[in-house]
Amino acid sequence: MTGVMEPVAAKGGSEYRRVEPEEEEEELDEPEWERRAEAGSRRRKTAKRYVFTCALFASLNAILLGYGQSASLLLFLIQ
Repeated sequence: MTGVMEPVAAKGGSEYRRVEPEEEEEELDEPEWERRAEAGSRRRKTAKRYVFTCALFASLNAILLGYGQSASLLLFLIQ
């Protein structure tokens, strides 16, 4: 069941009723189908690139923070 709950004014409180989306199935021709598939492919590539970049910066951050802690420990042990 895919509907959205919409608030409805009621006496003494609030109620919600389900609003069903309009069922419009459109027939897609071949060029439109290919265009939508290409757009979805581009979105997935962009999302994968974003996730990879976030993971890269997170690991670099961990390396930098870890290096700073071990360097401080080494300097403490040398003194």
